[in-house]
Amino acid sequence: MVQDPNQGACADTRNLGLPKARKGYGNGGIVVGTKLINTSHLLSASYCTSLEPKDKFPKGPSFISAGESPLIINKCERTLSFAPLDPSKLIHYIAHPDVLLTAYELIKSKPGNMTKGATPVTLDGVGHEWIKDTSKKLLAGQYKFGVARRILIPKPGKTGERPITMASPREKVVQKAIDLVLQELFERQFMETSHGFRPKRGCHTALQMVDRTFRGGTWVIEADLTKCFDTIPHSTLMSVLARHIKCGKTLSLIRSGLKAGYILNGKSYVEGKIGTPQGSVLSPLLCNIYLHALDVFMNNLIGKHTVGDDRRKNPAYRKFQYQIAKAKDNEVKTSLRRQMWKVPSKDLMDPNFRRLAYVRYADDFVICVTGPYKLAQEILNEVRAFIETNLGLKMNNDKTKITKFSKGINFLGTTISNRKVAEKKIALMNIGKSKGTKVRITPRLSFHAPITKLIERLTLRGYYR
Repeated sequence: MVQDPNQGACADTRNLGLPKARKGYGNGGIVVGTKLINTSHLLSASYCTSLEPKDKFPKGPSFISAGESPLIINKCERTLSFAPLDPSKLIHYIAHPDVLLTAYELIKSKPGNMTKGATPVTLDGVGHEWIKDTSKKLLAGQYKFGVARRILIPKPGKTGERPITMASPREKVVQKAIDLVLQELFERQFMETSHGFRPKRGCHTALQMVDRTFRGGTWVIEADLTKCFDTIPHSTLMSVLARHIKCGKTLSLIRSGLKAGYILNGKSYVEGKIGTPQGSVLSPLLCNIYLHALDVFMNNLIGKHTVGDDRRKNPAYRKFQYQIAKAKDNEVKTSLRRQMWKVPSKDLMDPNFRRLAYVRYADDFVICVTGPYKLAQEILNEVRAFIETNLGLKMNNDKTKITKFSKGINFLGTTISNRKVAEKKIALMNIGKSKGTKVRITPRLSFHAPITKLIERLTLRGYYR
């Protein structure tokens, strides 16, 4: 252990890699740390031996020298981020050798990224010369993505097939470099309601947000987009990117990836005007960028339909309170109190109280409505109109539905319901306005794994008989 003057005694120069990201389960949080002179030491020892430390990368008018690394690493947390980005010069960051080397490190150990593309070229033999040549092509705007290999896999438990597109492993290094830079640029703009394919977020954080914000809900809109990845219009996506990216070479590079064709069953196809290839390193981030407009729309819709501070008291509950106050016999009071506890204290149909909640994971999202069924229908119609008009996507009418929350919904492989109990638990409050009084505790949402469906899926894949 060697003490670092900037990071303290916790910095360890023997292992400054990113094991969490390489393992595939790290959350990759953005933490500002010490700026590096060169991040080549992020590479494994076996790879570093192929590099010549004294060899300098060529400089040019549009090149950031290797001594001015844009990467920032926190040695204690083993996380990295970028120095402040210039949206008009993003290609400088993408093409920087340190970024390309880091992109290589992040994908080289993942089995899926070793799958061959349309050509037999793999990551074997990638070295200093390939990094230098790729960097020069990117900076000159001469790098073009080649055709990819596409296969069709059956959808688990469903009819139909899903197209998976696999680019060359070396092209995935460039895609990952673009992904690193764009994620740094757009991550701070994304909203709390988006959880898919983001640092420190995932299925668990999405379900936690459902648990926090869906309590007391009456109806849930289960939304399903029809082939979201395959139908994103290129023109609309590029216009969204152009609002934030002022670098023409970066936009051309992304457009090249979208337009690159694919080979399916030995035949070559040219990509049309829609779709981001499923299986591409960039597709999840591009989907998040594109659907960010839906997050903004829903945030405005939530503000519009948030009405009232609290529900009014239930008349039946108020009547019991009046009878208890008038009764003189303790046994009568106890009997009335037990009957009162079985009645909702608030008017669940209060027209002056409305709430809306929304959670999205990639192209899968749910909306919770606290209010009448008619309001849920209006919300669904508004969301459908926005998605079709502004995003150019379509909702699956067969799978999009409004469900009574007490009956349960399916979201991210979990069955969730708003539990109804005959009699709520009584507890003494220690904090808040009700401190020192006994109140009824509303139960939390119920989360269950659909065991039957899981067994059916495992059987379909050959794990069970």
